[in-house]
Amino acid sequence: MKHIIVATFLIFGCLALASPSIQALSFNIDPPSIYLKGKPGEILNQRISIENTSTENIEMHAYLQNWRYEKKSGGSSKVFLEPQSDLENRFGIAPFVKLFAESFYLKPGEIKDLVFRVTVPADGKGSLAGVVFFEGSAPGGSTTGTQKTNVKFVARLGSIIYLDVQGTELRNLAFDVQTGIAKNKLTQLDVTVSNRGNTHEMPKGNLLLLDKSKSVVDRFLLPDIRLFPDEKTRFSVFGGPYKSGEYTLILAYTSGEKLVSKEIKVSIP
Repeated sequence: MKHIIVATFLIFGCLALASPSIQALSFNIDPPSIYLKGKPGEILNQRISIENTSTENIEMHAYLQNWRYEKKSGGSSKVFLEPQSDLENRFGIAPFVKLFAESFYLKPGEIKDLVFRVTVPADGKGSLAGVVFFEGSAPGGSTTGTQKTNVKFVARLGSIIYLDVQGTELRNLAFDVQTGIAKNKLTQLDVTVSNRGNTHEMPKGNLLLLDKSKSVVDRFLLPDIRLFPDEKTRFSVFGGPYKSGEYTLILAYTSGEKLVSKEIKVSIP
């Protein structure tokens, strides 16, 4: 299935000189995310398709950045970093990717493939991640009538690359559950998920709430989660009202290609 992403714009220059007649640049990339697996030293050849969906010629530039989870005082976030300024990032893939065309042109309606090569690092462990960014602009800048302006429209899209180094993955998701009563008298389950392994985790599954007799009293769908190593997130689910007492929360989810089941004892007030 083809994924369509419409480019958004960064505008540089003097907006006062912009003309309403300037056509918006737009392009698609496919796929927006690439999931790879390889053994240390293995070479993987891949491609990304870029389609010019506008009525203007587009000058394209492609470049790589690492994508990592960064802890900071007062919070944390996922950030994009230039490879040369991110040499200590053991989860960065950019140094191991070679792009075979960093600049090219697209005519209106034209589709081209960017071919790239990933060399799985011999000493790599767990998961690596990075982004191939594509920046598109009108060749030579925009024009208004016969006058060239200094307004430049730049559209940027990124395709994320994930790589699992086979044989080195350590998968370890930890769950902590706190219970309480919400304002609407429903029971609130606050679940904290921490990635203590060395791989990216995107668990899919269910949460089952069992009473003392092991009967299922409620079922919840695990929300979409994407965790980098050392990252954690929190979500809440609401159910009930239930009788006060001791319950068991079963988390059944996929981690990589394995089905994992964990039990947590919870007390509902």
